[in-house]
Amino acid sequence: MKREIVLDTETTGLSAENGDKLVAIGAVELIDGKQTGKTFYTEINPLRPVPPEISDIHGLTDERLKDKPTFSQIAPSLLDFIGDSSLVIHNAPFNLAFFNTELTAAGFAPIAEDRIVDTLPIAKRLFPEKRVNLDALCKSFDISLEKRTLHGALLDAQLLAEVYVCLLEKELRNKKMTTHLSTGFKMLDAVTGGLNGGELVLIGGRPGMGKTSFALNLALNAANEFRKKGHSGVAFFSMEAPSSRLTERFLSAMTRIPSMKIIKGELSADEFQRIAKASENLEKMPLYIDDTPALSPADLRDRCRKMKDDPAKELGLVIIDCLQLIKDEKRSLILQRLKEIAKEFDVPVIVLSQLTRAPENRKDKHPRLNDIRDYKDLSAADKVLFLYRENYYLNFDYPEQRANETDEAFYDRINEWAKRFLSTEKNCDIIIAKNPSGDCGTINLHFEKMTGFFSE
Repeated sequence: MKREIVLDTETTGLSAENGDKLVAIGAVELIDGKQTGKTFYTEINPLRPVPPEISDIHGLTDERLKDKPTFSQIAPSLLDFIGDSSLVIHNAPFNLAFFNTELTAAGFAPIAEDRIVDTLPIAKRLFPEKRVNLDALCKSFDISLEKRTLHGALLDAQLLAEVYVCLLEKELRNKKMTTHLSTGFKMLDAVTGGLNGGELVLIGGRPGMGKTSFALNLALNAANEFRKKGHSGVAFFSMEAPSSRLTERFLSAMTRIPSMKIIKGELSADEFQRIAKASENLEKMPLYIDDTPALSPADLRDRCRKMKDDPAKELGLVIIDCLQLIKDEKRSLILQRLKEIAKEFDVPVIVLSQLTRAPENRKDKHPRLNDIRDYKDLSAADKVLFLYRENYYLNFDYPEQRANETDEAFYDRINEWAKRFLSTEKNCDIIIAKNPSGDCGTINLHFEKMTGFFSE
């Protein structure tokens, strides 16, 4: 059983060193992160005037406090309530200065700093660049401030107790996110270690290889995992296709109904029901599409920050389609900026990339690292994957009869081509070209081109 005491105070001013005093103390008991209902509250005669501008903040006037006990009189009951528990305080140095000044003057030992849990640095860490006073944190966690017309030590301690629990839960979720996120494909996870917080993963391929379809599958897999665990979400930045088109493709992959049938509305009654059910499930997924074109790294960071700070959404995975459409004057630094986003928000960032036409001009069509269009320095990318479908190239390599070739030999070559074409029709190779923490190699996945569905 873990017992903690959440404390808040009201004072005559801002400086214990300059003689300001405590005028109220509120404390709330937590057992294993839950309020027990046991509280401590007292108002204190500071033996000095309370400035009117300070009284306006907490409502405690000289007239109200003149008959209240002094700090030395309430200290024993306060220390008895606190016991040897840890003390949870927002902006601990400020409050602790008042406590220890008053305790020492009353002949009691000061409170040791190692007993203190200061929620202010925790909040700053979780909400950088945002206001983290009690009001702002309550709003961030959707905690009602309806009863808070003035500052009050007990009410503020109760609010802080709620905020403290929310901060711990958010921090725990972030740590879980950092540990590991599955791609949804066991063999790919086994080789790459899955997707990890702070990683930048580049996925490249020529047109027609299925890059966007693969990214949509990764997004669905992650969103399903997040939905089960009840935290985090997927931000999908599509700078090429509108959100309506992506939604159709999500539904196609989820239902295994060809996307063209969905677009044309050529659905049977059963297919219509399947689409309706999938639409309902898709709406419940923590999956957020932003189809704003030509975003810069700074734009992407700002949007990620808003999502990270939104308790209703949070941020667990970022997918960007595609690298060449990101707007920036210094294109050579874009990958570095994306890596900084991954590190700042401690989430995996996946960016899709076009390739040059170099594979089309080689006998071996398999992509290579130097085929990535416009980007030769890949040091910022933690992992690089390529998609390769032999079947795509077989489409353009239908046999033609050679000079002096017999009909029988020609038909044999056609039959061999047809066998190869059919055997590779639903194959997609995931080539792991860069993987510092593991092996490189190739994972073969099943790919349904008409629905964009990937499976093992």
